[in-house]
Amino acid sequence: GPDSDFEYSTQSYTGYEPTSMRAIRARYDPYLQTRHRVEQLKQLGHSVDKVEFIVMGGTFMSLPEDYRDYFIRNLHDALSGHKSNSVEEAVKYSERSNVKCIGITIETRPDYCLQRHLSDMLKYGCTRLEIGM
Repeated sequence: GPDSDFEYSTQSYTGYEPTSMRAIRARYDPYLQTRHRVEQLKQLGHSVDKVEFIVMGGTFMSLPEDYRDYFIRNLHDALSGHKSNSVEEAVKYSERSNVKCIGITIETRPDYCLQRHLSDMLKYGCTRLEIGM
């Protein structure tokens, strides 16, 4: 939010949430964030065969398309262990992985919910959309 110590924290987040702190430790690398969290959950004794991603904070769909593709591709690649060249390839390998992505939530604003944005979200495997007001 506006009073946060973090320059890029959105209005609804302080930047000190556990998820935010894990992202900072991984230097916002989506692959590392995913791998580290899956390993952490396994070490705690959880069976990690299903994962749901929440792309939180800000307006993800306002970011450049090449960065969005990189980010989503790396989430899927972290589950499968495969290094993909496209989102479509990453999703394909992720669907066959031992750890499967069962959902992706993307947070965005109403002005980033146009047809072209919705098509991209479906390509990413998005199953839920949270629209901020």
